[in-house]
Amino acid sequence: MNEVLALSKAINRARKLAKLSQKELGDRLSISDKTISAYESGRAIPPIPTLKRISEITNQPIGMFFQNDENEVNLTNLKLNSILEELDKIKKYLSIE
Repeated sequence: MNEVLALSKAINRARKLAKLSQKELGDRLSISDKTISAYESGRAIPPIPTLKRISEITNQPIGMFFQNDENEVNLTNLKLNSILEELDKIKKYLSIE
């Protein structure tokens, strides 16, 4: 199972164990329920501080979201790659080399 899918399932599981709706969790995190849905479906990757808050709010160990340190590194790499892709799109749009 890839890291993003594993993370999305873990977020969904933590929320359900805490008996919170996506809206309730989003409200407690000051983000929209659509963002929570994106995290749970793997369409978006939450920042590490958000994962820590989800851990606190749901009373689940942070390790639930990371099988090991390698997964955290892989998640960070996924985020960096996503940022680099967006920067490339911006460069192309602005015709910057």
